[in-house]
Amino acid sequence: MIPATSQIGIGITTKDRWDDLENTLKILQTEGLNSLETIVIDDGSVTALPSQFKGQFPWVKFMRFESSQGLITQRNRLAQLLSTPLILQLDDDSFPVAGSLEAAASWLMEHPGVCALALRMIYKDAPLPADSATTPPFPVRSFVGCCALVKREPFLALGGYEERLEFNLEELEFCTKALQQGQETYAYPAVVIRHRFAPVGRNVGRRTRQYARNYVLICLWHYPFPISHLRAIRYGPVGLVKNAQFREYWKDALIGWLQGMLCYFSWPKEKKRLSLKQFHDWENLHSVGDGSVF
Repeated sequence: MIPATSQIGIGITTKDRWDDLENTLKILQTEGLNSLETIVIDDGSVTALPSQFKGQFPWVKFMRFESSQGLITQRNRLAQLLSTPLILQLDDDSFPVAGSLEAAASWLMEHPGVCALALRMIYKDAPLPADSATTPPFPVRSFVGCCALVKREPFLALGGYEERLEFNLEELEFCTKALQQGQETYAYPAVVIRHRFAPVGRNVGRRTRQYARNYVLICLWHYPFPISHLRAIRYGPVGLVKNAQFREYWKDALIGWLQGMLCYFSWPKEKKRLSLKQFHDWENLHSVGDGSVF
């Protein structure tokens, strides 16, 4: 189902979810992916790595950081540590369940203008999509970090993820940078990743705040003027009307919106904007990186 290839390395970050990580590593082993270079970074878990893991998963290189540095920082570090041309980015609660990673790797390497593949994500116990094997790759705006196949060298050359975002929408920001350099993102539906979406470590209020802040920053950093400012200004009020989560966590949403505005004016302005044509072409693509599933 998922033949191994030496072109792919697997990078996983984890924090306080040892049971989920163990389940994921067992599945990778069962699927024959234990021949791949694999690095797991423990980003400051309260309890250290279970003692049996190194014997249970001998192919995995485990690294521990005593204090948390954040998901984005650790994913950037994984890209620096892995030696393979491609990185399969997974969370400790996401893993491949269908499709050929070898075929996906070959397709990606054969397309020099594509920097990443958004693999098809299904949540929890959802059934496998019936059309996965027959749907060809197609361009998308972004990818989801827990189910992506990324070219390592272009990723590093573009500076990886913007670490000031901390978490949420870092993939979207990266893909706008890539697009400016002529690098596209494609969906690859034939490979399916199941995301268990473990509840541990998920603070919905904080995620809402970060999402609002980071979306405003992406608008102001990368969208063409005046679209950039119009989108950022209207995002808070419109979000409260259209988004049920925003309405439930309206204080967090408004705080994040305000933080985005303040950060834009207080942080250095080294970002580049998409041209009007690039923006319109990109916005007409299917959206994946904002939580939707294709």
